[in-house]
Amino acid sequence: MKQKFSIQVTILISFLTVLMIACGSIIYYNYFKTSESFMEDLEADIDRATQTIVSNTESYLLPAKISTQFIAWFSKNENNVLDSADDITLQATKLLDLYPQIAGFYNGDAQGNFLAIKRVDAGTTYPYGEKRPLPKNARYEVRIINRNTGIATEFRKYLDKDARVVALQERPRASEYFDARHRPWYRGAEETKGPYWSDPYIFLLSQKVGITASTPVLSKIGKTKLVISADITMHAISELMTRHKIGKTGITFIINQKGELVGYPGLSDIDNTIKTTLPTYKDTRNPVLIEAYKYHKKSGKYNFDLNYDGVTYLIRLKEIAKKLDKKWIIGFIVPERELTGTVTDMTELMMIFSFLIVAFSAFLIFLISKNIAAPIRKAANTMASIAKFEINDTEIKDSNFSEIQLMNTALRNMQQSLRDFSKFVPKAVVSKLMESGSGATIGGRKRNISLMFTDIQGFTTISEKMSSEKLIIHLSDYLNQLTYIIQKNKGTIDKYIGDAIMTFWGAPLDDPNHPIDACKAALACKEKLEELNKTWVLDGKPALYTRFGIHTGDAIVGNVGSEDRLNYSAFGDGVNLAARLEGINKYYGTTITISHETYKNVRHKFICRPMDIVAVKGKKEGVPIYELLVELSEEHNKKLDIEVAQTVVDITTDAFNFYLSQEWDKAIKKYQDLKKLSSKDNLPDIFIERCKAFKKSPPGENWKGICVMKEK
Repeated sequence: MKQKFSIQVTILISFLTVLMIACGSIIYYNYFKTSESFMEDLEADIDRATQTIVSNTESYLLPAKISTQFIAWFSKNENNVLDSADDITLQATKLLDLYPQIAGFYNGDAQGNFLAIKRVDAGTTYPYGEKRPLPKNARYEVRIINRNTGIATEFRKYLDKDARVVALQERPRASEYFDARHRPWYRGAEETKGPYWSDPYIFLLSQKVGITASTPVLSKIGKTKLVISADITMHAISELMTRHKIGKTGITFIINQKGELVGYPGLSDIDNTIKTTLPTYKDTRNPVLIEAYKYHKKSGKYNFDLNYDGVTYLIRLKEIAKKLDKKWIIGFIVPERELTGTVTDMTELMMIFSFLIVAFSAFLIFLISKNIAAPIRKAANTMASIAKFEINDTEIKDSNFSEIQLMNTALRNMQQSLRDFSKFVPKAVVSKLMESGSGATIGGRKRNISLMFTDIQGFTTISEKMSSEKLIIHLSDYLNQLTYIIQKNKGTIDKYIGDAIMTFWGAPLDDPNHPIDACKAALACKEKLEELNKTWVLDGKPALYTRFGIHTGDAIVGNVGSEDRLNYSAFGDGVNLAARLEGINKYYGTTITISHETYKNVRHKFICRPMDIVAVKGKKEGVPIYELLVELSEEHNKKLDIEVAQTVVDITTDAFNFYLSQEWDKAIKKYQDLKKLSSKDNLPDIFIERCKAFKKSPPGENWKGICVMKEK
């Protein structure tokens, strides 16, 4: 019997064999062609790098020369550098902002006067006396040495970013003062009678490599009146050397005719014996650079190969800085092995890339053969997500297979059905049910929860004045807004009873802070309704003033109904009390009434005032009730509300205590004070009337202050 081959394996092997032959041929051809042309590319790279470095170096340094020429032209009519000190200072500060590479401007005249403008570094202190820090807004230092009077004086002033003086200090008398006339930059400009560049050197204070550009101001007979100079740091030149090296281990450098390094990677880190001069090529301790420079000076050649320690190096040198009147040389050193090494690296990369192509192709072919299983697995994952009631976050993608697409369509319909179902049953209830896996059954258990009932004041009258269509839209908008706030505060909507909402906290999901969350939700609903009512009135719709009743206590929570239809709800005396508290608002003219059990759990978070001790309809036992006023908060815009509410609470508490102790006149006085705070507060009127009645007909010693409610 002939051996059978899998078509999947046959296609995979055939395809990979052809692909590997093609990739091998391309790699072989590319290796030899690249090796042949790489030398030409290297020479072109060196030329481009040279042009870039030369251009950047000149562009970096020339602003110093241009700036001194500008200030010199500006001061051409001056004989004394101090005569135009303010103007020079203003121009210098602008140029320092424009050119960050300029370290400072140093200006002297034939009389020995001196004017220097430079930036102030962070942490700089006053130079004389106690080392006190300069003002934080000090940005520039102006140093002035005045020899006009024959006695040299020196002082420094410090300017802010707008060149305004923020500090001033005079130097104590000294035996010697700085004299710019003896500095190389002054003498160089004086001798050349024109723009002058100093040789690069290390700045004394910053220990950074720099160069000075200076320009003289000449009199009509050719004598030097002033010299304007600018120091410019050259650390960016060394950074260019690092960025524009050739190859992985190649070195780029700039060197002057003295063998001193003008630009070199890590130039500031080179340890040379004389700290005030530039490091030389010998200080690099790089044997290849040292031998290459020696060979260049001996032979005069600029392009040559150098063999050192069995390794061949390509050396390329070129003169630059003609615009700076300097004979600097830029040099490139690169190991020749990096030429073939780069080709090898490219070949290896191509081999890796080819391998990745082969591997990807094999994976693609394998994927096609398994493409039916993948969508089925995805569908299974989707059904698992639906089982967890994660219907809003589950994405069902289209499939190229018609049969799988039919299954996906059915899953989408299932998702939509569950979304619709979740609008009738709280998601938390369904999620809990799905997690248990036991199915929905009749029954419940005792839980400590917080319940809230809401009701719209005068809704019957409102409904009689609106058409059914407008009423439904208006009421739906109202219910949607309150539902969002309640659910945001972890509440479970039990049911909508016409315009009323029954809500509870602490079931089906545990919520240890359910009394606080319930009160937060009530206050948030109240605040939102105040905003909405203003908008509705402007739109010609009736305002919907709402009353809230909140109670915390034990209740039976679970499923009730028939085998075909269940309702997840709460039952017990606590439910009835919460409903009665909502109705009590109508009698007292309040908005949010809470029970004593709720008050005990939230009094550290909210400001509540005592209202009364009531026995709701159907009960004989009295229950203290409170009006929820405002949440304690550190927010600045709520502090005034908190202060007013606390004042109301203090007066109400005193008045109610007098009422319970049967001190009727004191109680009346306090309730009258309370009425003065708000004429719309109905609570004082109720208790003033009661006190007057009890004053005429005292209730007796056994009276406990309980008010029996005769209405729901």
